[in-house]
Order: sequence, then structure tokens, then C-alpha cells
Amino acid sequence: MRDAVFDSSTLILAARAGILSHLFNMFTKIIIPDGVYNEVVIAGKQKLREDALIVEQEIKNNKIEVISVKKRDAVTKLLEEFNLQRGEAEAIVICLEHRALFLGTDDKEAIKVCRVYKIPFITALALTVKLAKERYILPTEAKLIMMKLEKVGYYSNQIVADAKKECDLNGNRS
Repeated sequence: MRDAVFDSSTLILAARAGILSHLFNMFTKIIIPDGVYNEVVIAGKQKLREDALIVEQEIKNNKIEVISVKKRDAVTKLLEEFNLQRGEAEAIVICLEHRALFLGTDDKEAIKVCRVYKIPFITALALTVKLAKERYILPTEAKLIMMKLEKVGYYSNQIVADAKKECDLNGNRS
């Protein structure tokens, strides 16, 4: 198992949908940069967000590691060239610095950057499919999680339907 780097979007969705704890079965650890910590935990607690408390607890449990970016100039370059938030830019740089398995992101602009720089990425919905296919969660649990993601994420009904089909959660057996 290797480390995965997450940005704010996927970390929040994973916490809200209830898949965060399952992800620790798939990765050695989840790494987030300081900027993501500030966006998710610090700002989230000020807004009384439950996901902020969930993420903070996993940091205390040493399941999520918060680290600082070494190449600050690379972050600045990404912020200048793309329409990214600081947390997303830092996550992309850390992903490259640590040769992480992938970047967990649901941010449209971050996904664009990943495609430009050939960085593997995965969304919260795709992580749910992966959890179901690798039997870390039951199909019924995957279906409930996908329903939550449909409500709290920015996924179209068609994308969620395709994900359910991929996990064979519509009851259709071939």
C-alpha cells in the first residue's frame, strides 16, 4: 500500500458520505497539505461543519498526516497559471513531491491540472466504486454512500447511475 494525497473537495465529501474510515484499508495513510487542513478543519470548525470534526479526529488518530509543501514556488506557479485554491495547489505539489498513488480530488480545475501534468487522480464517487469492487464495503453500503454523494457532491444523476451500474448496484446481473 502507498500513500494518497487528498485535496479539500474529496476529503470533505469522503467525510460527509461516511467513506473516510474505509479508505484507511486501502492506503498506508492519507496526506493533506497545510492549506487543505486550514480549509477543511480550521475554516470548517468555524462554520460548525461535522466533516471538520471527523477529519480532525482522523488526524489525531494518525490516519491523516498534515505536511508542509517544500516547493513553495511550484505552488505559486500553479496559483498563477490555474484557477485553484491554495489547498488544491499544495495538494498537487505534494502529490508530485511524494510520488503518491494518486490525488483525491473532485475539484474541476484540479482535475484539469492533473490531466495536464499526468497526475493520477480519483474522485469520491470513484473511490466508493473502488471500495465496493475490492469488497471493503458491502454493495448495500455502497448504494447508500452513492445516494449521499449524489446529495452533497456535484455529481449528475447519470454519473451516479453509471457508478452504480459499474458496481452492479441496480440489481441487474449479467
